[in-house]
Amino acid sequence: MLELPQTKPMTLNDRDHWRVKATKTAEYVETTIVLARQARIPALGRIQVLLAYGPKDRRTRDPLNLVQTLKAVEDGLVRAGVVPDDNPLYVESVMPVILEPGVANGANGRLWVAISELG
Repeated sequence: MLELPQTKPMTLNDRDHWRVKATKTAEYVETTIVLARQARIPALGRIQVLLAYGPKDRRTRDPLNLVQTLKAVEDGLVRAGVVPDDNPLYVESVMPVILEPGVANGANGRLWVAISELG
């Protein structure tokens, strides 16, 4: 389990300029690389990746919109050497989950990534 320092996920609804989007994506990729290495996640054959978002408020959100963040995280896991590629041979992506808002999510929200080795 990795806890990302970012408190707001990128979403498919974001209307950022391409350069802003690229910068945000790079931040998620680099953060994931650092966290995976700090957690000493070894090279694995096949993994399942789940992104969980704990928002700060009760606004309605669509879990599918978080796929943009999930993709950046998976790219970071590849760059960290956890798996050779993020295609279905190595990575099973799980639909992102939006948790109930609460104290555990902090004042600004929280993001977690659960990585499980598949047989």
